[in-house]
Amino acid sequence: MKSATSLWTRFQELKPGTDSGAVAAIRCGVGNQHLLVRGEHGEPALLLSSEPRTTPRSDVRLKHVGVQFDRRFEIAHGEDGQPGRTEFGNFCKFTCDPSVPYLHQYFVELMAATAGTHGGVLTQKTTDEVVDALLEHFRKLSPPADRSVTGLWGELVLIQLAASPAEFVDAWHLRTTDGFDFAFEDQRIEVKATERPSREHEFSLKQVRSGRETDLVASVILSRSSAGLSALDLTRLISERLDAARQGKLWRLVIETLGEDAEADGEQRFDLTSASETLAFVRAVDVPAPEISAGATPYVTDVRFRSNINTVCAEKSCERVNVLGRIASVPREV
Repeated sequence: MKSATSLWTRFQELKPGTDSGAVAAIRCGVGNQHLLVRGEHGEPALLLSSEPRTTPRSDVRLKHVGVQFDRRFEIAHGEDGQPGRTEFGNFCKFTCDPSVPYLHQYFVELMAATAGTHGGVLTQKTTDEVVDALLEHFRKLSPPADRSVTGLWGELVLIQLAASPAEFVDAWHLRTTDGFDFAFEDQRIEVKATERPSREHEFSLKQVRSGRETDLVASVILSRSSAGLSALDLTRLISERLDAARQGKLWRLVIETLGEDAEADGEQRFDLTSASETLAFVRAVDVPAPEISAGATPYVTDVRFRSNINTVCAEKSCERVNVLGRIASVPREV
């Protein structure tokens, strides 16, 4: 299995092509029917092998991506684009805008993962389902990101250190408005990341007074480092340990969380070893929180506050190995 890190290098080595001639491609997906290609301006595109449509569908254009249906391409065998044996096929073309190069690496990884979960020549129905899901995903990139790169990085640390990253990806939130970042059947975990030396985090009263004794808060202190990892780097490390379906979810959530902040992702690098060493778990009920009187409860719908949990982490920290066996006790070498 080729690593996610090498995929971007392979893509950059592709010869740029146009729709009118034979194009070099990286074959992906079960059966290698789908193709990653490089446009004439260096932009990535996914060619989904699909049956000719019985019902026409208009091309779609969003801020960052575009889709064209029933396009016929001549595909050159091999990734160097040199003259040789070629073949023709019918494809749905999903293209990333050349003007947003900061999204290209994310696009390549997400498209490869998407192709990996859809083998063979796609029916019209399946093609529409895949396209609609991808379009909905990219529509979420237009607004500013709901959360910071710091918060995302903290969550990725837990997944990377997990004994079973797949289990954490399955439990990862689907919406940024979810109360907890990870929701297992018997436990929820909220991640709080900070660059401050003290563990002062912002909480919602609903998170720490949920009435569930098993809910946890994971606190991590991040240290910037020019030699550290960006969110993209960390996502790639995690992706290598996942199957195609979970890779797809991972990349979708990372891109949606970063939003427009994806452009600055490479400028925010943190030290993974340091983050692992500072990672601590405490029960959510042990977090100091304001008291709301019974008489005010019907009228107060939400309370947000900042709480310093240094003392709680020092005195009531949960053993990492005891978090239902989900967190590795020793940081993994990368």
